[in-house]
Amino acid sequence: MTPLLEVSGLTVNYGVIAAVRSVSFEVRSGEIVVLLGANGAGKTSILKAVSGLIPGGGLVRFEGADLAAVPAHERVGRGIAHVPEGRRIFYNLSVRENLLLGGWVQASKAGAAQELDRVLALFPRLGERLSQAGGTLSGGEQQMLAVGRALMSRPKLLLLDEPSMGLSPKLVESIFTMLSDFHKSGMTLLVVEQNAAMALTLASRAYVLEAGEIKLSGAAAELRDNPLVRRAYLGE
Repeated sequence: MTPLLEVSGLTVNYGVIAAVRSVSFEVRSGEIVVLLGANGAGKTSILKAVSGLIPGGGLVRFEGADLAAVPAHERVGRGIAHVPEGRRIFYNLSVRENLLLGGWVQASKAGAAQELDRVLALFPRLGERLSQAGGTLSGGEQQMLAVGRALMSRPKLLLLDEPSMGLSPKLVESIFTMLSDFHKSGMTLLVVEQNAAMALTLASRAYVLEAGEIKLSGAAAELRDNPLVRRAYLGE
Protein backbone atom coordinates (compact mmCIF):
# COMPACT_ATOMS: atom_id res chain seq x y z
CA MET A 1 0.00 0.00 0.00
CA THR A 2 1.33 3.45 -0.93
CA PRO A 3 2.12 5.46 2.22
CA LEU A 4 0.04 8.57 2.81
CA LEU A 5 3.30 10.46 3.44
CA GLU A 6 6.67 9.33 2.12
CA VAL A 7 9.83 11.24 3.00
CA SER A 8 13.09 10.15 1.36
CA GLY A 9 16.55 11.67 1.79
CA LEU A 10 15.20 14.85 3.37
CA THR A 11 17.79 17.50 4.16
CA VAL A 12 17.28 20.87 5.83
CA ASN A 13 20.07 23.43 6.13
CA TYR A 14 20.21 26.74 7.96
CA GLY A 15 23.17 28.39 6.28
CA VAL A 16 26.12 26.08 6.84
CA ILE A 17 24.33 24.19 9.62
CA ALA A 18 22.76 20.87 8.59
CA ALA A 19 19.68 20.47 10.77
CA VAL A 20 18.30 17.39 8.99
CA ARG A 21 20.60 14.91 7.26
CA SER A 22 19.13 12.54 4.66
CA VAL A 23 16.11 11.49 6.74
CA SER A 24 13.70 8.90 5.33
CA PHE A 25 10.44 7.70 6.85
CA GLU A 26 6.81 7.05 6.00
CA VAL A 27 3.39 7.50 7.52
CA ARG A 28 0.62 5.16 6.48
CA SER A 29 -3.03 6.11 6.45
CA GLY A 30 -4.64 5.75 9.88
CA GLU A 31 -1.35 5.65 11.79
CA ILE A 32 0.03 7.76 14.60
CA VAL A 33 3.75 8.15 14.02
CA VAL A 34 5.92 9.92 16.60
CA LEU A 35 9.27 11.63 16.12
CA LEU A 36 11.42 11.55 19.26
CA GLY A 37 14.71 13.25 20.00
CA ALA A 38 16.46 15.85 22.10
CA ASN A 39 16.14 19.58 21.43
CA GLY A 40 17.96 20.39 18.22
CA ALA A 41 17.60 16.90 16.78
CA GLY A 42 15.75 18.23 13.73
CA LYS A 43 12.18 17.22 14.57
CA THR A 44 10.57 20.64 14.13
CA SER A 45 12.52 21.22 10.91
CA ILE A 46 11.13 17.97 9.50
CA LEU A 47 7.54 19.02 10.18
CA LYS A 48 8.15 22.45 8.66
CA ALA A 49 9.67 20.89 5.55
CA VAL A 50 6.72 18.52 5.17
CA SER A 51 4.19 21.36 5.47
CA GLY A 52 6.22 23.60 3.16
CA LEU A 53 7.12 26.30 5.68
CA ILE A 54 10.84 25.89 4.97
CA PRO A 55 12.67 24.48 1.92
CA GLY A 56 14.22 21.04 2.06
CA GLY A 57 16.17 18.77 -0.21
CA GLY A 58 15.21 15.21 -0.98
CA LEU A 59 11.74 13.90 -1.72
CA VAL A 60 8.43 14.49 0.04
CA ARG A 61 5.42 12.66 -1.42
CA PHE A 62 1.83 12.95 -0.23
CA GLU A 63 -0.73 10.51 -1.60
CA GLY A 64 1.93 9.54 -4.14
CA ALA A 65 2.43 13.09 -5.46
CA ASP A 66 5.75 14.92 -5.25
CA LEU A 67 5.35 18.12 -3.20
CA ALA A 68 8.62 19.76 -4.28
CA ALA A 69 6.89 22.49 -6.29
CA VAL A 70 3.81 22.77 -4.06
CA PRO A 71 3.76 25.85 -1.77
CA ALA A 72 2.62 25.65 1.84
CA HIS A 73 -0.89 27.02 1.26
CA GLU A 74 -1.56 24.48 -1.48
CA ARG A 75 -0.37 21.66 0.79
CA VAL A 76 -3.13 22.68 3.21
CA GLY A 77 -5.60 22.40 0.36
CA ARG A 78 -4.30 18.90 -0.40
CA GLY A 79 -4.90 17.77 3.18
CA ILE A 80 -1.85 18.58 5.31
CA ALA A 81 -2.47 20.72 8.41
CA HIS A 82 0.28 21.83 10.80
CA VAL A 83 -0.12 22.69 14.50
CA PRO A 84 3.19 24.45 15.19
CA GLU A 85 5.26 24.45 18.35
CA GLY A 86 4.12 27.27 20.63
CA ARG A 87 0.61 27.24 19.09
CA ARG A 88 1.20 30.41 17.00
CA ILE A 89 -2.38 31.58 17.22
CA PHE A 90 -3.31 35.18 16.35
CA TYR A 91 -3.46 36.80 19.78
CA ASN A 92 -5.34 39.94 18.73
CA LEU A 93 -8.01 38.08 16.75
CA SER A 94 -11.04 36.47 18.34
CA VAL A 95 -11.40 32.74 18.78
CA ARG A 96 -13.97 32.73 15.96
CA GLU A 97 -11.64 34.64 13.64
CA ASN A 98 -8.73 32.31 14.42
CA LEU A 99 -10.86 29.29 13.61
CA LEU A 100 -12.32 30.73 10.42
CA LEU A 101 -8.83 31.51 9.14
CA GLY A 102 -8.13 27.80 9.44
CA GLY A 103 -11.14 27.10 7.26
CA TRP A 104 -10.12 29.30 4.33
CA VAL A 105 -9.78 26.23 2.09
CA GLN A 106 -13.49 25.45 2.38
CA ALA A 107 -15.34 26.05 -0.88
CA SER A 108 -18.09 28.18 0.65
CA LYS A 109 -19.10 30.11 3.77
CA ALA A 110 -21.61 27.34 4.44
CA GLY A 111 -18.81 24.77 4.34
CA ALA A 112 -16.68 26.83 6.74
CA ALA A 113 -19.65 27.24 9.07
CA GLN A 114 -20.22 23.49 9.04
CA GLU A 115 -16.57 22.86 9.97
CA LEU A 116 -16.80 25.50 12.69
CA ASP A 117 -19.76 23.67 14.23
CA ARG A 118 -17.82 20.40 14.08
CA VAL A 119 -14.77 21.90 15.81
CA LEU A 120 -16.87 23.55 18.50
CA ALA A 121 -18.54 20.21 19.19
CA LEU A 122 -15.05 18.80 19.83
CA PHE A 123 -14.02 21.80 21.94
CA PRO A 124 -17.08 23.20 23.72
CA ARG A 125 -14.89 25.52 25.77
CA LEU A 126 -13.94 27.39 22.61
CA GLY A 127 -17.62 27.86 21.89
CA GLU A 128 -17.94 29.68 25.21
CA ARG A 129 -15.12 32.04 24.21
CA LEU A 130 -15.82 32.77 20.56
CA SER A 131 -15.69 36.54 20.97
CA GLN A 132 -12.59 36.57 23.21
CA ALA A 133 -9.19 37.49 21.82
CA GLY A 134 -6.98 34.44 21.39
CA GLY A 135 -4.31 35.98 23.60
CA THR A 136 -6.66 36.05 26.60
CA LEU A 137 -7.07 32.26 26.65
CA SER A 138 -5.24 29.94 29.02
CA GLY A 139 -2.40 27.79 27.68
CA GLY A 140 -4.65 24.76 27.41
CA GLU A 141 -7.35 26.73 25.63
CA GLN A 142 -4.81 28.17 23.22
CA GLN A 143 -3.69 24.64 22.38
CA MET A 144 -7.31 23.67 21.73
CA LEU A 145 -7.59 26.72 19.46
CA ALA A 146 -4.43 25.82 17.54
CA VAL A 147 -5.65 22.27 17.00
CA GLY A 148 -9.15 23.44 16.17
CA ARG A 149 -7.80 25.89 13.61
CA ALA A 150 -5.94 23.04 11.90
CA LEU A 151 -9.01 20.82 11.95
CA MET A 152 -11.03 23.52 10.15
CA SER A 153 -9.31 22.45 6.91
CA ARG A 154 -10.50 18.85 7.46
CA PRO A 155 -6.98 17.45 7.05
CA LYS A 156 -6.01 13.97 5.92
CA LEU A 157 -2.68 14.33 7.79
CA LEU A 158 -2.33 16.34 10.99
CA LEU A 159 1.19 17.44 12.00
CA LEU A 160 1.53 18.32 15.69
CA ASP A 161 4.68 19.87 17.15
CA GLU A 162 4.96 19.45 20.94
CA PRO A 163 1.19 19.54 21.64
CA SER A 164 1.66 19.05 25.40
CA MET A 165 4.43 21.63 25.91
CA GLY A 166 3.85 23.98 28.84
CA LEU A 167 0.64 22.33 29.98
CA SER A 168 -0.26 20.95 33.40
CA PRO A 169 -0.24 17.16 33.87
CA LYS A 170 -4.04 17.11 33.82
CA LEU A 171 -4.17 19.01 30.53
CA VAL A 172 -1.43 16.82 29.05
CA GLU A 173 -3.62 13.80 29.75
CA SER A 174 -6.54 15.57 28.06
CA ILE A 175 -4.42 16.33 24.99
CA PHE A 176 -3.37 12.70 24.62
CA THR A 177 -6.96 11.54 25.07
CA MET A 178 -7.94 13.94 22.29
CA LEU A 179 -5.22 12.57 19.98
CA SER A 180 -6.35 9.03 20.72
CA ASP A 181 -9.90 10.01 19.80
CA PHE A 182 -8.66 11.51 16.53
CA HIS A 183 -6.91 8.23 15.76
CA LYS A 184 -10.02 6.20 16.51
CA SER A 185 -11.94 8.39 14.07
CA GLY A 186 -9.47 7.44 11.32
CA MET A 187 -7.25 10.53 11.30
CA THR A 188 -3.55 10.15 10.47
CA LEU A 189 -1.11 11.92 12.79
CA LEU A 190 2.60 12.77 12.70
CA VAL A 191 3.57 13.99 16.16
CA VAL A 192 6.67 15.55 17.69
CA GLU A 193 6.38 15.18 21.46
CA GLN A 194 8.63 15.73 24.47
CA ASN A 195 6.63 13.36 26.67
CA ALA A 196 8.17 10.18 25.27
CA ALA A 197 6.41 7.80 27.65
CA MET A 198 2.92 8.96 26.69
CA ALA A 199 3.84 9.39 23.04
CA LEU A 200 5.07 5.81 22.72
CA THR A 201 1.92 4.56 24.42
CA LEU A 202 -0.17 6.46 21.88
CA ALA A 203 1.80 5.81 18.70
CA SER A 204 1.74 3.01 16.16
CA ARG A 205 5.37 3.53 15.18
CA ALA A 206 8.19 5.89 16.13
CA TYR A 207 11.46 7.27 14.84
CA VAL A 208 14.26 8.45 17.13
CA LEU A 209 16.41 11.30 15.82
CA GLU A 210 19.85 12.43 16.90
CA ALA A 211 21.77 15.32 15.34
CA GLY A 212 19.45 15.39 12.33
CA GLU A 213 19.59 11.68 11.58
CA ILE A 214 17.31 8.74 12.36
CA LYS A 215 19.08 6.43 14.80
CA LEU A 216 16.25 4.05 15.70
CA SER A 217 12.86 3.19 14.27
CA GLY A 218 10.17 0.58 14.72
CA ALA A 219 6.90 -0.26 16.40
CA ALA A 220 6.27 1.99 19.39
CA ALA A 221 5.89 -1.01 21.71
CA GLU A 222 9.31 -2.31 20.65
CA LEU A 223 10.98 1.04 21.18
CA ARG A 224 9.42 1.35 24.65
CA ASP A 225 11.38 -1.79 25.56
CA ASN A 226 14.62 -0.68 23.92
CA PRO A 227 17.29 -0.09 26.62
CA LEU A 228 18.68 2.98 24.83
CA VAL A 229 15.25 4.58 24.56
CA ARG A 230 14.38 3.71 28.14
CA ARG A 231 17.57 5.29 29.41
CA ALA A 232 17.60 8.41 27.18
CA TYR A 233 13.90 9.28 27.01
CA LEU A 234 12.01 7.40 29.70
CA GLY A 235 14.35 8.09 32.60
CA GLU A 236 14.83 4.41 33.42
